[in-house]
Amino acid sequence: MTTFPNGHNLTLSEYALRHFNDTHTLDTGKPLRKHLDNFLMDTYQSTDLENHNIIDNFASVTVWSRGIFSTDFTGVSLLSLNQQTLKHTPVVWVFENQNTATRVIRDGFLFPFIIASGQPNRAVKQLLQTLLDHDVTLLYHGDLDISGIDIASRLKKDFPAIKFPFFTTYEFTKRTQVSSPKNQKASKTYSAFDSLKQLVLSTKSAVYEEQFDLRDIDRYYTMELYLKSMKGNS
Repeated sequence: MTTFPNGHNLTLSEYALRHFNDTHTLDTGKPLRKHLDNFLMDTYQSTDLENHNIIDNFASVTVWSRGIFSTDFTGVSLLSLNQQTLKHTPVVWVFENQNTATRVIRDGFLFPFIIASGQPNRAVKQLLQTLLDHDVTLLYHGDLDISGIDIASRLKKDFPAIKFPFFTTYEFTKRTQVSSPKNQKASKTYSAFDSLKQLVLSTKSAVYEEQFDLRDIDRYYTMELYLKSMKGNS
């Protein structure tokens, strides 16, 4: 059985060299990296390397967004995140899946958004905290399956102020469900969306981010923007 000692603030490549004699054996997509990710998930309920005191490559840790720093869909490295100038964005959507960016841009929606690309990396988390510090309302949406609910639950724990308008049993039942993947392992820790999680488990089904109409997402953004403006005028 493969063991993964504490990283003691080594970079990922240093850690791989010291313990496995190969700087690239823990690169994304490699078989041993999958074992490491499983170990991290079982131990910390997250694949964040920093939980195990392993430093990722800061330069390649990137957050993709539109309307936050630029009107274009732009990727910003963790190394330069603090050097960016924020646009005035009172309300921002955060999406789990990167293909949602294509849908938003293709269909002409103009609301600002961030792509978390699954489990949020350090750059995504830093940007979320920066926006919250600037009193930005953050709305999150992702897959209503076991993996998506666990990701959202951990995000809710780290950032309680984020809103999750579609993570409800009502939103789940009003849409057509599809069979959920059999290889998803549910976290045994507390879930912020336990009723939804139990429904997904009992029905063995899921509702994916792609099944939500972007017009509903746009309407929710507009409503939050209006509420924000009314609060500012009061």
